[in-house]
Amino acid sequence: MGFHSKKGKKFKLFPFKMPTAITILFSIILLIILVSWIPGTTEKITNPDGSIEGGPLGLLDLFNAPIQGFAANAEVIIFVLVIGGYLGIVMKSKALDAGIGRLVKRLNGKEIWIIPSIMIILSIGGTVEGMCEETIPYYLVIIPALLAAGFDVVTGVLVILLGAGVGVMFSTLNPFAIGTASAISGVNAGDGIIWRLVCWFLGTAGTIGFVTWYALKVKRNPEKSVVYHLQGEHHDEFLNTEELPEFTKKRKIILALFGTTFLVMILCIIPWDKLIYGDEGGIFEQFNQWLRVHFPYITGRIPAFGNWSIITLAFFFFFVSFITALIDWKGEANYIKDFVSGSSELLGVAVVIAVASGIGWTLKESHMQNVVLNGLKGAIEGTPKTALIVIGFFMFLILAFFIPSTSGLAAAAFPIISSLVAEVGLQTGMITAFAMASGWINLFAPSAGIMMAGLAIAKVPLTSFYKAIWPYAIASAVFCVTMLVVGSLLPGSIF
Repeated sequence: MGFHSKKGKKFKLFPFKMPTAITILFSIILLIILVSWIPGTTEKITNPDGSIEGGPLGLLDLFNAPIQGFAANAEVIIFVLVIGGYLGIVMKSKALDAGIGRLVKRLNGKEIWIIPSIMIILSIGGTVEGMCEETIPYYLVIIPALLAAGFDVVTGVLVILLGAGVGVMFSTLNPFAIGTASAISGVNAGDGIIWRLVCWFLGTAGTIGFVTWYALKVKRNPEKSVVYHLQGEHHDEFLNTEELPEFTKKRKIILALFGTTFLVMILCIIPWDKLIYGDEGGIFEQFNQWLRVHFPYITGRIPAFGNWSIITLAFFFFFVSFITALIDWKGEANYIKDFVSGSSELLGVAVVIAVASGIGWTLKESHMQNVVLNGLKGAIEGTPKTALIVIGFFMFLILAFFIPSTSGLAAAAFPIISSLVAEVGLQTGMITAFAMASGWINLFAPSAGIMMAGLAIAKVPLTSFYKAIWPYAIASAVFCVTMLVVGSLLPGSIF
């Protein structure tokens, strides 16, 4: 509804304002609750002891779901808060400001090479290890560097989200997708890896091309940025407008430790013993046991290198935050103050993750995902091979929205689906379709907690993100379907 002022300018009586990410997520939870009241949309199970599972949800579950989501993802949220604390310590030292300034000066017009370099590393992490939550700390590091180089914050989001995301979408050995689905289907995780490698290589190259195109576009003409209206706010948030601090010896040490920390983070989640020796009892586990015997008062209960979980990573960053504070020691009170201040900066991100996880909880508790899965099962029976792989992809797109957990989706779907596709020799092909669909939906759906967390850190509205990403979203979906169709025509040993 609009009116005209005396000067002829039109203004809105009730101007529309895009709701926050948390409000959007709460709206989705409310919608699921209301849909659960419709007969046939949920599944009610009565256990032998008389207890009931599933069925319609209540209005109070709107507030219960985020708390359950918080509990289910407590380890991820702890990791995020500890990362925030560590970055708070690093930021106070001014080492990152000095290092970024020096990097931009040295690149001197070649800043664009930052993009493919980072994306290739993240994509490898995604395709091999399913790197996802581990990318959260990179936003506060990469975004300032790209802003200082003349790009926008969306470029930073695309570099990180699509860098790791394209690796997950075209998983080759990702244990959460390929590993889980292969184990349930009774096939080797290496079956079909040749075609998956081809898909990963082409997909990563195309994704880097898209992000580079967007980055160059906004660098040449900042007004073409989808967040140009927020440029001032972003510069105030991520860039230090004061004179660049001196790159002192102390700051160099902190920055070297900073880089080493993130390198260790990547290396310590790769199961080296399993890759080298075929089991978890290799040299790293043996060395860890030796340390426990000879240095029990130092190593404590730290897992072997390569077997670290996200909670172990949280410990690692907490430990490194203390070492960093010692290098630039300003007293115990300042250390605690800076750590807590840094953690508070990411508290909003933690809430986004909790509420997004609440969506999965509502679908699971109502057994709505079972109804969807059983309904889709009939769609793939008796379908020709090529059509079956395409239907499978879109079926997994729907299921991935209802079951955001990749390994959870594999556990729910493949006991039913693997037996149906085995008759036509599409077991490994359907696993590839599942990985592509799950990876795709977790890049773009508002129920994807990591995507929403990244946008919250970058201060990017969801609508602006979609405005930038929609060409890639369509192109990547078409590419996935094309590669699946071509793959279904190849010999089974390849696909």
